[in-house]
Amino acid sequence: MEKRHTSGFRGTQRVSGLVYVVGFLPNLIWENAQTPLYFGYNGFYSHFTACLVAAVVDALAILQLYLLLAVYHRSLYWPMGAGPWQYLFLAFLGGLLAAWFEKWALHVGHAPCTCSPCRASPPAATHGAPAYCLLG
Repeated sequence: MEKRHTSGFRGTQRVSGLVYVVGFLPNLIWENAQTPLYFGYNGFYSHFTACLVAAVVDALAILQLYLLLAVYHRSLYWPMGAGPWQYLFLAFLGGLLAAWFEKWALHVGHAPCTCSPCRASPPAATHGAPAYCLLG
């Protein structure tokens, strides 16, 4: 019988913290890198708080997905035994979640384009749909 990696509470905290940090930092960079593409961009500091919140939510979603798969595999260290198809499935599922989050954020008005200059003059061709407010 294959021995599964086990972890106590302290180990669970370490693995969860590592997964969270690895999910948070690239998301924070990505969220801040794309803000100049939105109408009403007033500089890094004017959008940093919104980007920070978005990165926190994204990292929590990544951690939740990781822990859900850990429960399924009955091991926090499931990536050590995962095959290429499991990684492809995880990437596909992560992409679906990311697209859903973006669509939700635009629908409820939590995207970076909700600043007052954008709301005052959204793109004309939205026909009542949420305005993406991207430049170009």
